[in-house]
Amino acid sequence: MVSTPASPSSPVLPPSDPVLDADGAARRPRAVQGRWARRVAATLIGVSLLLTLWSWALPFVFGFGVRQMPWWRSFFEVNHEVNLAAWWSAGLLLLGAVGFTVVGLVRRSLRADRRWGLLAWLTPSALLAAMSLDEFTQIHERAGDVWDTLPFTGENPLHAFQWLILGAPVAVLVIGLLALSAVRLPRCTRALTVSGITVFFLGAIILESLPLLFGIGRSTWTYHAVTHAEELVEMIGSSLLVVAPWAHLHLRRAPGSLLVTTDGAPDAHPDPSAADVVPRPAAGATGRLGDRD
Repeated sequence: MVSTPASPSSPVLPPSDPVLDADGAARRPRAVQGRWARRVAATLIGVSLLLTLWSWALPFVFGFGVRQMPWWRSFFEVNHEVNLAAWWSAGLLLLGAVGFTVVGLVRRSLRADRRWGLLAWLTPSALLAAMSLDEFTQIHERAGDVWDTLPFTGENPLHAFQWLILGAPVAVLVIGLLALSAVRLPRCTRALTVSGITVFFLGAIILESLPLLFGIGRSTWTYHAVTHAEELVEMIGSSLLVVAPWAHLHLRRAPGSLLVTTDGAPDAHPDPSAADVVPRPAAGATGRLGDRD
């Protein structure tokens, strides 16, 4: 099935026009995607919570020490790499990247954004794809090697802080780029994008730095708890980023078709000559998927 714009002979309602329900009362079209987004976010966060709790509880359930790591425990351990938890985290970020690309292209086909509006969707997509690659390949774990290759660093007296010195500017850059892109995104998507990336780096930078700042040893149960909280917070942020691009879409069934309505971007000015766009500034756009498409 291919998405096609509504024809002039089959007008569509703008997002703000009411629809009459069975009782004749005016109501807005049901925001199907909004409800779907909440359920998906809750499901993703729930799975992340289960993975983290299982990893945290393993040493208590089987009587292991903090550092005692048989091969099967390392498969679930969130503090280890190339295992179930790492694949889940990388997959969430990759889903977010794909979502921003797909929704951006859909909005472009509906002409809901300005000509360069697609860039506001592709920028988060590229950043999340890079973060997914880093999560999967664990490039950030090579902070010491990266530091040694820089020509201006020399010998670092704070060797343990190398990853923080390198990671903090990267986090600020990513948050800044996403914030600039989010200005041109619909309000709901903008809020979820900013919230998701903020929560993610709350875990990736703030919580991960606590053992270093307070001298918490790796062989302590406190370290075990803090690192699991860090990974969970990162997964929660990633889950919000998965649903962020979709949350502003609305679906409504019509005879023989499905109407896809988008919330308008803050500075969107649809082209009145386009048949698939309601000629109202910042009102979004509506497309129709027909049964014969």
